[in-house]
Amino acid sequence: RARWLPQLSIRGMVMAAIVAGVVVLALAVLAIDQLVARRSQEPLVQRQRAVVLALGASAMTEPAWSLNLPAVGEAADKLLLEPAVCAVEVLGLQPMDGEVGKSPKTVHRDRCLPGANSTRLEAPVVAEGQTVARLRITFDGSEVDAPLAERRRVAVTLVTVQVLAGVLVLAGVLSARLLRPIGRLKQQAGQLAGREAAPPYDWPEGDELGELGRH
Repeated sequence: RARWLPQLSIRGMVMAAIVAGVVVLALAVLAIDQLVARRSQEPLVQRQRAVVLALGASAMTEPAWSLNLPAVGEAADKLLLEPAVCAVEVLGLQPMDGEVGKSPKTVHRDRCLPGANSTRLEAPVVAEGQTVARLRITFDGSEVDAPLAERRRVAVTLVTVQVLAGVLVLAGVLSARLLRPIGRLKQQAGQLAGREAAPPYDWPEGDELGELGRH
């Protein structure tokens, strides 16, 4: 036996093997579940983002066409109320005919956390067949991560309860069917070795340990 192996009793070794087997299997199932859940949620999230972008571009059409900057700002603020939206930019607002030489205007609203995972989508704002602006929306990446984290928390809780319940049940079975009979065998062996007179023990078990005790 390798010296680095821990000196565990039979009970400890069996329990460690059972717990390790359950935990490794649970971790594998959890990893597969997270992968499948992410792949199933991503198309839904992408469709929701496309809808938000299309509705936002539609809402920007009239104020962008008339270059009503306060109305453009109000529309951007309404888009920012969406839980998944953390930034809104309206780019390329063309100056009015009387504002020759002026550069395109931009309206920007931002509440994204620095360094946070995010996705940026852009769509043209079209009025009467003409592109009057560009709408750029930044979506918070936690839109996908938050449900997965909750799902992972529930799975870990269930696995923990399963491991504890399994250990309690198996500890009782192991003690009744293995450890106690082994203890009685050791007692009988000690009595035989010491030539002590003792009444024979009735072995009701029909397994291998019972057969060994009766012999």
